[in-house]
Amino acid sequence: MLDVSPFSRLKGLFYKEESRLRYLSEEEEISLLNVCQGMLKNIVLVALHTGMRLGEILNLKWSDIEWKKNEEPRKKRSADVHTG
Repeated sequence: MLDVSPFSRLKGLFYKEESRLRYLSEEEEISLLNVCQGMLKNIVLVALHTGMRLGEILNLKWSDIEWKKNEEPRKKRSADVHTG
């Protein structure tokens, strides 16, 4: 049995020492959308309104969409932002 994990030296890859919760401001969202074109703009809009990640968006099927009106919007998903 090993006394020390061989991955202990790779701490920075697997462990977030300093992170904080951050959302885009309305101005940042507008700036981001202003530089997006074509399909990328659609992907960014879906991400902003649902909190979905790229892989989730790209794997969407029409059957995954709920078309009910007056439905509560999903809460924004937060993301850790590495500050160190």
